[in-house]
Amino acid sequence: MDSLTFYCVIPARAGSKRIPNKNIQLVDNKPLISHVIENALRSSVFKKVFVSTDSQQIADIAIASGAKVPELRNESLSNDFVPTRPVIADFILRNRELQGEKVVICCIYPFAILVSPQALSNAADLVYKLDFKNKYLVSVKKYPHPIQRALIQDNTGFLSAINPHLLEKRTQDLPETFHDAGQFYFAFSTTWTIDSSVLANAFGYELSKLDSVDIDNIEDLDEMRNIYALRQYGLPDVKRN
Repeated sequence: MDSLTFYCVIPARAGSKRIPNKNIQLVDNKPLISHVIENALRSSVFKKVFVSTDSQQIADIAIASGAKVPELRNESLSNDFVPTRPVIADFILRNRELQGEKVVICCIYPFAILVSPQALSNAADLVYKLDFKNKYLVSVKKYPHPIQRALIQDNTGFLSAINPHLLEKRTQDLPETFHDAGQFYFAFSTTWTIDSSVLANAFGYELSKLDSVDIDNIEDLDEMRNIYALRQYGLPDVKRN
């Protein structure tokens, strides 16, 4: 594959409901999005790091951290129901520099502070090795237990197996399964603008257990802080900044 140009686009809207101002919550006295921007820049993969946001506050933090914010995002792309792909596609279409057949865009989320610069570099290297046209490279994590033996529970608490015929199957005889880690996605600029599911046509880049935390509530945020502190200082950070 010929030489490619990589850009990073971080989607960071302001309207998080479960954790207000989630994308600028502090970890080690620094906003989450600042950690992500700095890791992307340290990876030496990207020609530029951009942020797509509807918030001037987030834009100011992003710019101070080294990212580019050409304009604020349209409100129609800033509600709870808009998927990520249309946001990235819109950003690409508004910025000519990001368009072209040899341009690769990495969308990384503003809370993905546990994804190291080295992981981003390794993922970019993998892009060159894959049959990547019209496909994505998605960060994934392995399910800790075979999902084929999953149980569901009714309103009385009674358990039933999704696959009863696999209940007696040894776990080591079942194929490993993975889920979207929700951290980053690489694809050609032209692929992002195609109206199709990201996960429907994708390769996986596996992250370890401690490479990501999906932040849905304050407990998740505390878990991320503890992992970050353990990596940086060898001690858990039990304080909420």
